Amino acid sequence: MNKMKKIPEAELEVMNVLWKATVPLKTSEIVELLDKAWAMSTVQVLLTRLEERGYVQGNKEKRLKYYQAILKEEDYKKAETSWLYTKIHNSSMKSLISSLIDSEKLTHDDINELEEILNRLK
Repeated sequence: MNKMKKIPEAELEVMNVLWKATVPLKTSEIVELLDKAWAMSTVQVLLTRLEERGYVQGNKEKRLKYYQAILKEEDYKKAETSWLYTKIHNSSMKSLISSLIDSEKLTHDDINELEEILNRLK
């Protein structure tokens, strides 16, 4: 696979569907599972781009093409988090965590889980 590049938001929507799938999906199935009202042709263009980058694989069976993710969701998350940590937060863990806390998106359960993780690292 080529050097991993940021996946544009529309293509990421398609990747999220493929990451959740347990079997390869036809384009029509992907369209049904998307939270968007996109035309089949739009989704086909997005799949073609993702396939060209090596993030998905399309296998043709008779007249239908079935798609599955090649890029693992965890690998993409790690790469994006690393980029965020390095480029946005200047490799400062304090800045990254402060940003999460300041966004008020952390629940009490999230905080407890983070405490457990940090305690395991001690």
